[in-house]
Amino acid sequence: MVRCPGQDMRNLTVSYHPCPQCHKPVEFFSDELRVRCPRCKIWVYVEQAPTCIQWCKHARDCLGPEMYDRLMGKDTSEEETDMADKKIENVLGRLQYNVAVVTVGTGGAENGLTVSWLSQVSFDPPMVIIAVDHNHYSNLPLEAGGGFVVNLLSAEQKHLAGRFARQSMEGESKLEDLATREAESGVPILSDALAYLDCEVAQTVEAGDHTLFVGRVIGADVLNEGIPMTSSSGMRYQKS
Repeated sequence: MVRCPGQDMRNLTVSYHPCPQCHKPVEFFSDELRVRCPRCKIWVYVEQAPTCIQWCKHARDCLGPEMYDRLMGKDTSEEETDMADKKIENVLGRLQYNVAVVTVGTGGAENGLTVSWLSQVSFDPPMVIIAVDHNHYSNLPLEAGGGFVVNLLSAEQKHLAGRFARQSMEGESKLEDLATREAESGVPILSDALAYLDCEVAQTVEAGDHTLFVGRVIGADVLNEGIPMTSSSGMRYQKS
């Protein structure tokens, strides 16, 4: 049993509270905050908060934060939701992805973005999928049915990942001063990338705050040797 250290032992009264499992009454003295059911061996808590809980400095420690908040009538649903969201975020953060620069556009309107939500989704025909934030400017050429090139980066190319991850300034091209060549789709390939996949947009799917672009691979090659960059390298995609 757990007794309230603030109660006067000389003025104890007895009350009964039903066990939530066997529903039989469990005897409580007025200084007891919880008692084990002698039949079920589970904790039975007081159903109504004693007035002393409102001022007693021991109440939260005696009852525990969850029971204290419930007895005080505090709505913990929002806190529980936040806690559940953090657990989901924590687990999703353990998923590992390759980091790549996706280049888009042709005819002087070329640009790119760093992506890590990238995966193969089909063997025959070979297809990959990328996820792009709804607010990203690269949605425009992709939604217009243009192609895209997935440029896989090496673990040593964090500077490139950072360059294409930031927002472009007006009139700026992130491809300026970088060595490139044209893919079959007309989209630029980064010559310093480990490898590339040249893709044509085959399907577009709305998914929450992102758009999924399924690309049919129409060309590919290994350009350089090295260890691929992954999200475990510290280049993790985070919600802005």
